[in-house]
Amino acid sequence: MLELSVNDQPMGSEITVQKDQPLHIKASARVNPDYGEMSALYLVVLGDRVKTIVPTENDQMELALDYSLTPSENMWLAVMAIGRARGSPKNLMAHSAPIYVMLDTQKRFWKTAAVPGIDQEETCKFE
Repeated sequence: MLELSVNDQPMGSEITVQKDQPLHIKASARVNPDYGEMSALYLVVLGDRVKTIVPTENDQMELALDYSLTPSENMWLAVMAIGRARGSPKNLMAHSAPIYVMLDTQKRFWKTAAVPGIDQEETCKFE
């Protein structure tokens, strides 16, 4: 089970903030102890893992994140949880729905660091 909020807004929300206004991010992941155990909880921003929480020896069933982040561009945030199924070599994985953060000064929404690497001459071909 995954939970995520940004400035107390739930998954699927779109939030508009002032540039350099800190975001308060809270997330948690839980697994039924009869089924498996947690390995990691990741905060994902624009597809990149920016924060990792790992379990302690005392609690491998629940992971929690309480984090502040100051956006410098429009972004989406989500969490991803990884675990192991009990008695099986299979991994468990869950990914939350995103929360969109829009700066009041920006109109476009993209991962600006990736823009220079996009080949503008490439086209998609469907057969």
